[in-house]
Amino acid sequence: MKRSSVLIFGFIVYSSVTFGAFYTFQVAIAADSSRTKKSSGAPPYPVHRQREYPTMEDALKHAPDIKKLNLTDKKGFQLNPNISKFGNMQFLDISRNELTDLPPEICQLTNLKIIRATNNKLTELPDCLGNIASLQQLDLSDNRIKSFNLDFTKSKLMKIIRLTNNSLESLPALFGNIEFLHDVYLDNNKFKAFPEALCNLKKVSTISLSKNQITQIPASIGKIKTLKKLTLNDNNLTVLPKEFGGLSSLLTLELQKNSLTSLPQEFSGLTALEELDLSENKIKAFPQNIKLYGLKKFEFVKNKSEVFPSEWDCFPALLKLNLSGNKLKTLPKSFEQLKSLYQLDLTGNHFISLPVEITSLKELRVLILDKNQLTFLPGDIYKLQNLYFLSLSHNRISKLSDEIKNLKNLNTLTLTGNHISRAELERIIKLIPNTKVIF
Repeated sequence: MKRSSVLIFGFIVYSSVTFGAFYTFQVAIAADSSRTKKSSGAPPYPVHRQREYPTMEDALKHAPDIKKLNLTDKKGFQLNPNISKFGNMQFLDISRNELTDLPPEICQLTNLKIIRATNNKLTELPDCLGNIASLQQLDLSDNRIKSFNLDFTKSKLMKIIRLTNNSLESLPALFGNIEFLHDVYLDNNKFKAFPEALCNLKKVSTISLSKNQITQIPASIGKIKTLKKLTLNDNNLTVLPKEFGGLSSLLTLELQKNSLTSLPQEFSGLTALEELDLSENKIKAFPQNIKLYGLKKFEFVKNKSEVFPSEWDCFPALLKLNLSGNKLKTLPKSFEQLKSLYQLDLTGNHFISLPVEITSLKELRVLILDKNQLTFLPGDIYKLQNLYFLSLSHNRISKLSDEIKNLKNLNTLTLTGNHISRAELERIIKLIPNTKVIF
């Protein structure tokens, strides 16, 4: 069955329409890729089927049999010493109870693997928690903890520690000796420097420190050879040490909303890097000669940059590129070398015409050119035979070339906020009857 053309008038909120159409495309791509590649993602906690108990006293009646206990959202609840009677318990969730402390008897639960105590009012923790040898995951997010001195150095199982949304300013040196720690989440605390202890972790894969006040990163960060994801969004970084290039296993790096003005040349040492976000910094000229041959996704939004590398062949694997919110007027000839690129966002730049280099990107499926100064679309646009989503909203376009009809795979065209007459719009619809036109 043929897809009929749709005319959608401007009284619909533009951003919602465009995002909706684009989101649909993204979901389609994700669904398609899931057929060929097994998802590596996993929820942070296992999904447990567990009986709900209205009070701890009710749960105590079945204490020897309980392995998973959920005591969340209990108004006025305080964990009492009888918790020690749940000797076979492996999973304990006591979140959202306004707890102010944890009784030391909790440390007698020698089979406990996971503790969740989020959204309480904890300020300190019993030292003996570090002695629970079976513990694998500890989530104390959204509390009022100012120091974390638990000693897990003898633990062979501790994998994940979450301390997001607390009041931590530092970590003790012994934190770096948690031998098998895999993921550390410390977002939205009060760190002013990257904790040196993290640089001593031998098996860490994920470190997240967004929304702190970090101004500097120690040179020792280059020692973390196992690190795969580093998130440092929304801090006060102005410079990265050259040793940063020593993170040879890093796959994802997020540095959004800092005050970086440049990158060290050693950045090319990030040979495994696949995703990079440098949005909302102060990098006005992207450094030359930085080579990231494995990079697949690059976000460089709102840096007010006017100059980009003249040699884009340094990014041959790039699939998704977002350069919106800069001051770009042209693209270098080498941009044509991005042969694998399928998504390009150039929203909010200073282009007055479609850069001819774009028409060489044969794999391009999503092209967003909103909020530029475009007055027309050249006939060469037909070369983009795989184009699925084209957004030209909020430009100065009054007419489209007849060549638009040659975009056989075009699913959605957005033209909101241009100078297109009703007659021209009807002509466009006749040219591309199988395309949804948003106006």
